[in-house]
Amino acid sequence: MGMTVGAGETQRRRRRRRAYEFLDYVNPERGRALRWCEAARELRSADGGDMKEARKLLRSALSCVKDYASVYRTWIAMEADGGGIGAARELVFAAKGTDGEYAAFWLAYLAFELRHGGSGCEHARAVAVDAARACPRDAAVQARCATVLLQGAKKKGRDGSGTRRVAMMLASSTSVL
Repeated sequence: MGMTVGAGETQRRRRRRRAYEFLDYVNPERGRALRWCEAARELRSADGGDMKEARKLLRSALSCVKDYASVYRTWIAMEADGGGIGAARELVFAAKGTDGEYAAFWLAYLAFELRHGGSGCEHARAVAVDAARACPRDAAVQARCATVLLQGAKKKGRDGSGTRRVAMMLASSTSVL
């Protein structure tokens, strides 16, 4: 017995197939990785949100694709969406250094901590300091770190003069810490 697919679903599948064809042309490794990620998301959905089988699939993907960063980003997001913030943090540490764009990793990690812990969160502040040290010449990382450190000082009710000095140094300097 076959399932009938609505016109909207058919169009969605066609758009997705065209997007993957384009991605395969531009960046084949990323296309392969994203297919694994999509399969994991569908598996989690079919299992009612249970991550057990999806985790197995994503773990397998890491040994089958070269674009580890895409797999890790998807896995981290899925864990966080399911409430597994601790598991997501562990994956962030496992992913560190697998992304060809190191600055992008630090910005994504900082965004993760801000989303799941708030700007006054000690995790976010610690990540901001680590990111500033790891990417001393990246203006986007330095600016974001300065913002996080300043916001953290304001939320704690401090005058933030020491933090403000560090943040200003981060924002204006190419060599820090």
